[in-house]
Amino acid sequence: MTIETRAESRVRTFGTAFVCALALSSGSGSVHAAEKRPQSLPLNFNNSVAFFKETLGKQPPEVHKRCVVFYEGEWATRTRYRHSVITVEESDEDLAITFCITDDRGADWINRFVRGPFFTVAETNELSGMLAHHDHRQSGQVGRFDVEVAHIVARRTEVVVLSFQTAGKPPL
Repeated sequence: MTIETRAESRVRTFGTAFVCALALSSGSGSVHAAEKRPQSLPLNFNNSVAFFKETLGKQPPEVHKRCVVFYEGEWATRTRYRHSVITVEESDEDLAITFCITDDRGADWINRFVRGPFFTVAETNELSGMLAHHDHRQSGQVGRFDVEVAHIVARRTEVVVLSFQTAGKPPL
């Protein structure tokens, strides 16, 4: 266990920037990539939970009727704990996916979700663009969805909330 050096910090920062750049470029460089993408699945609570179970290879440690929490963490140094938490919550108004992350691994979870089976290539590109702005709060129509994105950074932790409603229809 060693203290993170400046070089390691720069690599971690570069890694975060790289994951964001990858998210922005997904599907934009190749027609073949768009053609190979499967038909999008309905974005709902059960499909979202199943996606994270499969992607993370974990059962959620806490399950409630309309809220599921996935958690992963490890000690990076003697004094720094890296963790990522994903909450999938279904309310009467929306489906909210919340990511609480402290490192590039958590940023990759966001990237995988946005590039996942719920969104068309165009929707993925729009969501990636919203996430790249790092504004505190944005909302707008993204393809089939009314989306609100909230982004908060406090010291080493980032919280990203993606809230989805079906555009012009009742909640998902």
